[in-house]
Amino acid sequence: MIKNKPPIYLVVSNKSLIFVQTKTNTMNAEIKISSSYGFDHNWTLVVSTPKTTKEFYLGQDVKFCNRVLGMEPRYIVQQIGTGEIDHGTLGNKKLAKFICKELNLNGRNINKIEPWGLCAQ
Repeated sequence: MIKNKPPIYLVVSNKSLIFVQTKTNTMNAEIKISSSYGFDHNWTLVVSTPKTTKEFYLGQDVKFCNRVLGMEPRYIVQQIGTGEIDHGTLGNKKLAKFICKELNLNGRNINKIEPWGLCAQ
């Protein structure tokens, strides 16, 4: 299967070959990192589907990990395999995917959550 492409299935019917391409509900996510005082890191989860993009303010990184996910930041680093989560890095995408998985976020339920609904503060 090609990454980011829906799978294509072959259906054989009455000696003819039919190509059927299925639609998938793809969801992309990333973390925006901002700072108020230079030493804190505030996270915003940006989730995009083919139909919509939604931003969820998560709050301060350590507070979010502990209060919302119920995990130590070092455990999350172990789970995603890297501590490098700057914008545009693979670690950023892995962190966003990890958060979506842990909070059971998907393209069907993100519109039911307010932008501050996942916040740690």
